[in-house]
Amino acid sequence: MQVNKEGQGYPINNEVDHDKQVKAAVDWKNPPTLKELKEGFQSAKEQTETQLKKIEEWLDAFNATGRFKAPEVDGRSRASVRLVRKQVEWRCPSLTEPFLSSNKIFNVAPRTYEDKQAAVQNELILNYQFKTKVNAVKLMDDIVRTMATEGTVVIHPMWKYKEDVYKEEENIFEPYPTADDDYQAQIMQIAEEVQNNPDVLQEFEENIQLAIQKYLEEGVVLEYRFVETKINEVKKVRNNHPIAEVVPTEDVFADPSCKGDIDKAKFVVKRFDTCLASLREDGRYINLDDLEKEVISNEQSTAKPNDSGFKFKDKARKSLEAYEYWGYYDIDGTGILYSFVCTWVGNTLIRLERNPHPDNKLPFIFIPLIPVKHSLYGEPDAELIMDNQLIMSATMRGAIDLFGKSANGQTGLAKGFLDQTNLGRFNRGENYTYNSTMRPDAAIFTHKFTEIPQSVFLMMNYLTNEAEAFSGVKSFNQGISGDSLGKTAKAGRTALDASAIRDASILRRIAEGMVQMAYKFQAMNAELLTEDDVVRLTNKEYVRVDPENLNGDFDLTIDISTPESDQAKADDLVMMMQTGQGTFPLPFVQKIFSEIARLKNMPDLQQFIDEYQPEPDPFQEQMQQLELQQKQAEIEEIRARAAEMLAKAQVNLAEINVRAARAENTVSQTDKNNIQTYKEANGITQEEKLQLEETKARIKQQQDMMYHNLTKDLEKQKHNQTILQEGAKNDLAGLSEPTNNTSPA
Repeated sequence: MQVNKEGQGYPINNEVDHDKQVKAAVDWKNPPTLKELKEGFQSAKEQTETQLKKIEEWLDAFNATGRFKAPEVDGRSRASVRLVRKQVEWRCPSLTEPFLSSNKIFNVAPRTYEDKQAAVQNELILNYQFKTKVNAVKLMDDIVRTMATEGTVVIHPMWKYKEDVYKEEENIFEPYPTADDDYQAQIMQIAEEVQNNPDVLQEFEENIQLAIQKYLEEGVVLEYRFVETKINEVKKVRNNHPIAEVVPTEDVFADPSCKGDIDKAKFVVKRFDTCLASLREDGRYINLDDLEKEVISNEQSTAKPNDSGFKFKDKARKSLEAYEYWGYYDIDGTGILYSFVCTWVGNTLIRLERNPHPDNKLPFIFIPLIPVKHSLYGEPDAELIMDNQLIMSATMRGAIDLFGKSANGQTGLAKGFLDQTNLGRFNRGENYTYNSTMRPDAAIFTHKFTEIPQSVFLMMNYLTNEAEAFSGVKSFNQGISGDSLGKTAKAGRTALDASAIRDASILRRIAEGMVQMAYKFQAMNAELLTEDDVVRLTNKEYVRVDPENLNGDFDLTIDISTPESDQAKADDLVMMMQTGQGTFPLPFVQKIFSEIARLKNMPDLQQFIDEYQPEPDPFQEQMQQLELQQKQAEIEEIRARAAEMLAKAQVNLAEINVRAARAENTVSQTDKNNIQTYKEANGITQEEKLQLEETKARIKQQQDMMYHNLTKDLEKQKHNQTILQEGAKNDLAGLSEPTNNTSPA
């Protein structure tokens, strides 16, 4: 069987009509051919294989295998120092804990005021999904341990959707009008109870529930009668959320021309294992009948690392090696690149469509531990300290061999020191007689372990310190010290700060990768979440998702911290409390204690402190009421005093006005007297009196004349009135006399 360049057991079949497969999948004007995609994959595969050779050596150092394994020599030690493994085990917890110690890892800030509500909703959903849907512990362990051992981790964000189909019985009822007054009264009474307490509705049979709902909606009482039972297929969504997968480095093949920037890559190929049953269940794949024929006629022979060799023989579960090509291509023939995805197995194309991700970018995130210029792949600490491990292993084996070759515990006797009889007593631990010509301390020699030279320990310490200086990881016993800077507290603190800075640098790269993952989650949430999805805020509180609030322009950040930085913050807060606790109010103290509990990763204590409200003390409350009453009484007293002072001020003002009036009156009287004296002295007063008398006499004369004239007028009018009255009487008397008129015969 001819094996193709991909290393698969599928023969190169030139008779397969790939164009027909492409046309069956899409109607693009200029679709890519499977041959073009495989050529790009081959170029990327060479780069990945080069990186895999380096990773293999790093893993050998981690596992003490390969050239890092002790040579098998008879009579020699085969021990190996696991320096790389020790460094990895101490580094990983310090990198995973900052992302797992807090329930809120993502902060979403809006760029505009209109996006505030959307930012709150996105922050809530992202933190909920990361903690409950993604399996954060496993994800972070896989990310950090892959970075620490292989130098690079590749994350593939995806969307997980699965629904279950099951059968459900449904009772069919038909409504009928009813004239039963008792039934109508019963329905109305129950409906009134349901309005007050909706849970009461579940206590009744289904036909009664339908009648009550009809009455509440339309105000009509109907009787529902059972017709039949119907079996329906019901679909229930089990999973509808994003996930993130750590892809093995040997299964990712990236564009070698991107020069270390995944955003500039034109394609990334992912290899994964599947089977026909999984492909059919997924529902996105085509040409599965052609693939089934190819699977039956061909066998795969690709060997993978850590492959157990077990394989299913039936065609439904038979292992298939699929390649998923994510890239950009001028699919419309307009000269503009569009993102698409293509999947093939062997020579069969099983998927070709536009990129389903809303951001239209390649769904892969590369995070290096130690960045390498112009490369997507980084380096682990093993690259820096594996030579130290080799030298330390050789040094330790030499010391062990030195011990192993010594005859420790054996005893030697000088010839002639004991005869045969006493030699037996000596071996049995009994008293014996020896040749007096020899001293026992000179004739008996006990072998001991050979002393290990101090140069061995100096060499081991030197190599350990150098490895820790390379990696910045503290060991359990001594760790990084500041002896090289001088045996002072400042020197030790400087060394610890340098280690924390190294961890912070790595954490920032991980955090940036997590932010990119969160952006992809946010884009998928906006498109694929439904209103039926519910987010748990606490153990008892839930909130429903509103997809319309998930669109917007946001800034994503991640809260990261190290144990050293958290401890430093906690120490500062404790010092603050010690210096000002006596003067701080309770809310201030409560806030500081809550922050200390958060830094110490005590969520239960933090929640208790945040929600704590001191119980009221009856005596203290009564004292406060008395103090309040006392203050109120003092205020009333002050107000009374103020009112009294105001009244006094008004009285004083009135008295001042009276005195002023009196003074003005006195001045006026004085002026009057002065004028009177002046007039009397100059005869003016006498002249005024004469003028006054003349005026009075003239007025009196005028009044008398006016009275005389008026009297004459009145008498004249009275006389005229009398004449008129007499004439009127005469006229009336003449009218009242009878008239004797005779008419001619």
